[in-house]
Amino acid sequence: AWISLHTQLETLFGPRGLVPLGARMQALVDRDGAGAFWSTPSVFHAIGAGLPAMNATAIGGELAALAMIFGLLPGPAALLSFALYLSFVSVGWPFIPLQWDTLLLEALVVATLLGRWAAPWPTVADSLLPLTVKSPSSVMPMMMVSVSDARLRPSCAT
Repeated sequence: AWISLHTQLETLFGPRGLVPLGARMQALVDRDGAGAFWSTPSVFHAIGAGLPAMNATAIGGELAALAMIFGLLPGPAALLSFALYLSFVSVGWPFIPLQWDTLLLEALVVATLLGRWAAPWPTVADSLLPLTVKSPSSVMPMMMVSVSDARLRPSCAT
C-alpha cells in the first residue's frame, strides 16, 4: 500500500496534481481553525503539505512496513504506520478513504496491540539488570544452595 501510494503522490496531491494537498490543508484550517487537526488528524497539519513532506511521510511508512516485515519492534512500527497512513486517509478524499484503506487502518490497530514492543536483542537496560528472569526453570539452578564450611553460597551445579 505504501509503495503504491508513494508512486502516485505527485499526480494525486502534488502542487499541480488532481487535488493539491497544500490547498486542501489550507481550506481545512480556514474552515475549522484550531480544530482542523481533530476533524482531519494528519501529520501534514504540523509538517506542511508540500511534496517533500508527503514523500518523507510515505518513506516513513515504507520503513515502518519493512520493520514489521522483519520483526523489528512490530508494535511501534505498526503504530507509526497507522499514524502516517491515517494522515493520508483523513485528507486524501476522494482517492484514498476506500474500504481497503479502512481495513488497512484497522489491521494496523490490531498489529499495534498485538505486536512486540520490546527489542528482540539485548539492550543496555538488560546489561544493567543483575538477573533477567525468563522462566521459573531458569531461576531454579540459582536458587539451589549448598552448605560448605558453615556458609551458604550458590551452587554452580546446573
